[in-house]
Amino acid sequence: MRQSLRKVTHWTFRLLGIAWISTAILTLPADAQGHDRKKAFVSVTPHDLKFGSLIVDTSSTAQRAKLRNAGPGTVKISRIVAHGDFRQTNNCRSELKAGNSCTISVFFEPTATGLRTGILSIDDRASNSPQKVKLTGTGIILTSIAISPASFSLKVGKTLQLTATGTFSDGSTRNLTSEAKWTSSNTSVATVSNVLGRKGLVAGVGVGLVTFNASRASFPGGGLITGTGVRGPVQPPVPRFAYVANQGDNTVSLYTLDATTGLLRDAGYALTGSQPRGVAVDPFGRFAYVVNASDNTVSPYTIDATTGRLTQSEAAVSVGSSPNPAIVDPLGRFLYVPNTDSANISAFTIDQSTGVLTAVSGSPFSIGSNPVSLATTPDGNFLYVVIGDDMVSAFSINASGALTQVGSPVATGTDAFFMAVDPLGRFAYVTNTTSNSVSAYTINSSTGALTAVPGSPFASGAEPIGITVDPSGRFVYVANSGDNTISAYTISSSTGALTQILSPVPEPGLNPGSLAVDASGSFLLVGDFQSNQVTEYTINNPTGELNFARVTRTRVEPFSLALASGTTAVTYTPTFAYVANGLDNTISSYIVDH
Repeated sequence: MRQSLRKVTHWTFRLLGIAWISTAILTLPADAQGHDRKKAFVSVTPHDLKFGSLIVDTSSTAQRAKLRNAGPGTVKISRIVAHGDFRQTNNCRSELKAGNSCTISVFFEPTATGLRTGILSIDDRASNSPQKVKLTGTGIILTSIAISPASFSLKVGKTLQLTATGTFSDGSTRNLTSEAKWTSSNTSVATVSNVLGRKGLVAGVGVGLVTFNASRASFPGGGLITGTGVRGPVQPPVPRFAYVANQGDNTVSLYTLDATTGLLRDAGYALTGSQPRGVAVDPFGRFAYVVNASDNTVSPYTIDATTGRLTQSEAAVSVGSSPNPAIVDPLGRFLYVPNTDSANISAFTIDQSTGVLTAVSGSPFSIGSNPVSLATTPDGNFLYVVIGDDMVSAFSINASGALTQVGSPVATGTDAFFMAVDPLGRFAYVTNTTSNSVSAYTINSSTGALTAVPGSPFASGAEPIGITVDPSGRFVYVANSGDNTISAYTISSSTGALTQILSPVPEPGLNPGSLAVDASGSFLLVGDFQSNQVTEYTINNPTGELNFARVTRTRVEPFSLALASGTTAVTYTPTFAYVANGLDNTISSYIVDH
């Protein structure tokens, strides 16, 4: 029934002195255009809009609600409003005819963190006015940024893509690589791009240590959140020199290394202390350190960047009893020496200009057992110690080089010897001399904890000693001293499991012990202790297979070898030529004209 108003109108007539009063009742429509409040019904769908999480002081994309007049009459719309941290736009006219609909677009614009609620309200002349839609959303702010990979080792001329991941106040994460502002601590070592489409792309331009940061506003108008800097070395890309510690005659042999062919050329030797058992080179090819087992010292040397010659930079530094091969941390800051009979580790800071060693406060660090060998993670945050009771202990390295044990030791096989960590810091591998196997572990990048890889340990040849991982992190090579072979493996990028590549490769020498892969990943060098030689192999890059290349003589009992790289390859310029004349028993000499 149409709603009406009753209006009473009074007429008064005066006839022949008689008063006559008459009352008439008129019914008029409330709305002359035909609006019917009682019959019209308007619906809105959906009944609630959920916006999820959004950064404070930003605006969401629109979510839409549909307003529909079910009829039968036209409905007049008087107001549409969004309350709380929400706003609306719409295409609704002032009147909505029966059977028609219009759309309301709602936007979430949080002004504070946490759950934000509101109402979309539509006032009209329908019988069910006002229609309402529940609005909810959560305001968040950026609380931290993490940069990955957590560590890196880059070669000059190469690039690396960094990723920035933001964590927000609700615990959610988002890739911020393209939104962040990237900075490099030393653009003469490495640059990082802020060009759209290439943001976070690092390029190595010089040798040295560099840190990268990624920053973004916590919310518009708020302070900057800066990601924890990811730090790593940019290393020389070209192999230049090889050094071999000769235990039998107290020398270190020097060889130049042809970057194209891998050919070693003898370039002399340097004297060491008594019974040199290890040579370690810093990652930038500036300094070398030789461990002398019999007199319990380390001899420091500077490396001539042009010739590779070694010059002792200071008198030999005392360490603990019966030291084994030392390592330089991947960032070139510290030298660590495992002292087997002293059951401790000597730690030194390295002067970045001279290579001179200074004992770290608290050194030597007791480890409660006999250390055999050492390895570090590529970021320089953790040091691993293979100890004589067939265990591996983990230590954190603080900013000054001091060591703190973390977690409990993990078991290895029998008579564990050397350890290697892959260049990406994902996996670690230990040779077990008596077990004839290789133990494999995953590395927790946050805690340094080791967890055995499924299927570990993996079979090797007889009495494995030396172990190395190629620069790409795809292959592992093991020197088997008992049967004079080299085992080669591929690394599963997801699990760290090892798969042997064909059968172990026979060695032409006896008692292979130490080995190293050059910076390009093209050549493997193996020291044959009893044969006084270095055997060299080329590496098939796609498969990791080894192919014998040549043998180079060393001095007596090569116990350890290390490689140094540069930014340019060693070049050979012939200066003189000599000819042996058999008939007259003379030698002719010539100058080569360039």
